[in-house]
Amino acid sequence: MGNFVCKLPNTDQEEVDIKPMKQPFTSSKKNQKIIKQTWKKISSNKIENGVLVFYKLFQIIPDAKQYFTSVDFFDSIKDLMKDPLVRSHGLRFMKAIETMLEIEFDPNGCIFLFNAIGNRHCNYGIKPDYLDYIPQAFRSMLPKALGSGYSDAIADVWDEILGHIITVMKEKMLEGIKLEQARKKLARNRSEAQPTDSSIMPNDDINDNISNA
Repeated sequence: MGNFVCKLPNTDQEEVDIKPMKQPFTSSKKNQKIIKQTWKKISSNKIENGVLVFYKLFQIIPDAKQYFTSVDFFDSIKDLMKDPLVRSHGLRFMKAIETMLEIEFDPNGCIFLFNAIGNRHCNYGIKPDYLDYIPQAFRSMLPKALGSGYSDAIADVWDEILGHIITVMKEKMLEGIKLEQARKKLARNRSEAQPTDSSIMPNDDINDNISNA
């Protein structure tokens, strides 16, 4: 596993504990079938449905807007739909899910995929806890995307698979935060261990300072 630099969401935060993940991407065949079937309709309008997810996220977590500095946020979803950055991010989000389906929910492949995405989010300084709201935001998009094909049972299945995604991403993000905390702690310790300027000053310079005093 390679090392990477992660921006801390809050440099004053306490050290994080990383809990090992248990059996990621182990949904039943029945649930995987439901995901694949409903995805056909969701993916027919990837960008707009992706933007709907982020629109809801911005409503739930207004602070998340800070990571989209070039976006002029409006109350209207129609205005947000026109923004190229939000549209691009919505599409990337949907394509990540599509990749998971293309590799048939393979645990190793999914972990690799969402570890990489978690790493990128860590580098952006995004708070890991923000990810916890993704299922709620995604669920709010489903009735519009699925129409009469929507049901709470289907939404629950999506909640489950999104939970796997979030767990993998958060684990990578928390690992990055912990590594960065360790790096900064080491840097502080080295700095504190450095001798003072006077203690490393050449003898001639010290004598000159004394004579000029």
